[in-house]
Amino acid sequence: MKVVVLGGAGVAGRHVVEALRRKGADAVPASRRNGVDLATGAGLREALAGAQRVIDVSSDASPDEATARAFFTISARHLQREAVRGGETGPGAGRPVGGGPGFCRAVDAVL
Repeated sequence: MKVVVLGGAGVAGRHVVEALRRKGADAVPASRRNGVDLATGAGLREALAGAQRVIDVSSDASPDEATARAFFTISARHLQREAVRGGETGPGAGRPVGGGPGFCRAVDAVL
């Protein structure tokens, strides 16, 4: 199963990718480091091609709430757009499994 991990090269994302791979998933990290920019949508379509699941552990470095909110709002719009282009139309289209303290439970949930 191909699982794309948004923010997969970051502090939490690396661990999510490793955990998924240990469980046998084809875990693909997607981050600015490998050409995927959630703020602009660049590279997102290619990264999501063929994915069965998406886990979002991306983050914004800004401590400013308005800046962080803007980042997550625009990145969610880009993700939703690509999910619809990929044929996802159900109620979960474009909704990633979120990161945070429960990301290990999220890894178990997607497999």
